[in-house]
Amino acid sequence: MDGSGLAGVEIIMTPKIASGLLDYEAVSDRIVMARLKGQSNNLTILSVYAPIRDAPDHLKDKFYADLQLTMNKIPRDRW
Repeated sequence: MDGSGLAGVEIIMTPKIASGLLDYEAVSDRIVMARLKGQSNNLTILSVYAPIRDAPDHLKDKFYADLQLTMNKIPRDRW
């Protein structure tokens, strides 16, 4: 993360939901992944802040590559 303040993403949850937090990963300043304990299945939440259409191609390419790598971490039986 570059700390520039130009991008940023978070996941806000109540204390009750946060008590079921299994894992949290700040992939970049644009991608956050959280795993939550569910009653029958666990839940993966991705929160993303995509670059705008006019952003330089290298920023968009990096964002979508990071997003794909993050999605690849989610077990396929969870889709």
